[in-house]
Amino acid sequence: MKKVYDIVNKRLPPKLATILDFEMGTYVSFIKLLTKRSELANLHSQKKAFTYSELQSGMLWMFQFASLAEIVAIELLVSNETLKLVLLVLGIWSVFLILGLWASFKVNPHLVEDHSITIQQGSLYKIAIPKTLIQSVSEVTTRDFSKCKLINGELHLPVMNETNMKISLSSPIPCDLPWGMSGEVNEVYFYLDKAKENNKYFK
Repeated sequence: MKKVYDIVNKRLPPKLATILDFEMGTYVSFIKLLTKRSELANLHSQKKAFTYSELQSGMLWMFQFASLAEIVAIELLVSNETLKLVLLVLGIWSVFLILGLWASFKVNPHLVEDHSITIQQGSLYKIAIPKTLIQSVSEVTTRDFSKCKLINGELHLPVMNETNMKISLSSPIPCDLPWGMSGEVNEVYFYLDKAKENNKYFK
């Protein structure tokens, strides 16, 4: 099944392929959250996995509450059965989408392993950096970008418009990213929860 998905995905325009990856990634993430809780907890307890979602969790749950309230309002206020059915389907879809998005941040943490550091954001962005290429890791708070960008070798992965960590590389590594972005990466700016406490594990 995955082979078929990969073949279809590669034939789509980059933006459409990314939208499909995002949609599927959120649902897969929700399933992983239910089935791999102990594995994730073990990684966190060993200080090998690190979260980055503290800024956006509150916002996501606010949207979730609004989506649930919308479903109740549709049931109470819309009398046309066809319109009600369509709106209810869209409302339920949005509930699962938000749950999946929240789950995607939980099951795709930053990973610090013996030979590499993997920086992730949700189900779309992932870059594995060999430790031998890491020149420095530092706390640097920036609010220059609201979206993930690759500009002049700098990969910016902001959370709620903010990054607070930077990894500089001794030599660039190639990177294929969503939305058709690709190129060499010299520096990675990303967000880390409790950066002052956890940045030591990245060095």
